[in-house]
Amino acid sequence: MRLRARIPLKVEGTKTVEMVEGVRGSWFTLLKQGVNEIGAGRSGRQGAKWATKTGYVICHAAPLKKVPPASHMRHLRDNGGAVPPRVEVFGQQAVLTTKFCQIQRNQWPCITESQAEYPPPPADSYKVAFHFRRLMLLVAHWSDPDWTPIMSAGIHIPLWPTNKLHITYHNQLPPLDMNDPKAPLDRFSSTLGACDMDALIKPYPP
Repeated sequence: MRLRARIPLKVEGTKTVEMVEGVRGSWFTLLKQGVNEIGAGRSGRQGAKWATKTGYVICHAAPLKKVPPASHMRHLRDNGGAVPPRVEVFGQQAVLTTKFCQIQRNQWPCITESQAEYPPPPADSYKVAFHFRRLMLLVAHWSDPDWTPIMSAGIHIPLWPTNKLHITYHNQLPPLDMNDPKAPLDRFSSTLGACDMDALIKPYPP
């Protein structure tokens, strides 16, 4: 049986920008090609472009209906698929727990001047993580320009941007429940944090 998928990617104030359409297996063929490009060490720009487009398609196909801002979709359309500003892409190898799964969860551990509780993510922030065989990818955006995403040591490998000084934090984490096939992806997504730059560069008291 042939299975057709039509996923309209709409931008506010415009007509439908793009229609992803194919038959059974074709999307996974493209997915494999993207994974092979990243695994072969091709340019971070190309790998990040592919991961971002795939993440956005997942957002539109998922039942949560939580999609990236319209401005990010317009940027993809108008700039040859280039990753939108302040969107970051991370990768990591993983054990083979599943052929494919995805998580869309907007949770960010934060470094702030007040550590009493994590602030809620600002509007238009998002995380889209997906796990294909032994590769995990995470497309993330924290919209507040006075903050920056921070990686968890040993968990996130930055793919984009390539010219940024990335900040890493260390945290003791419990062992993964390997009976849960989504456990590696859940940790990969949930441990990417955000840091208030004012708190980071605050001078020590005399």
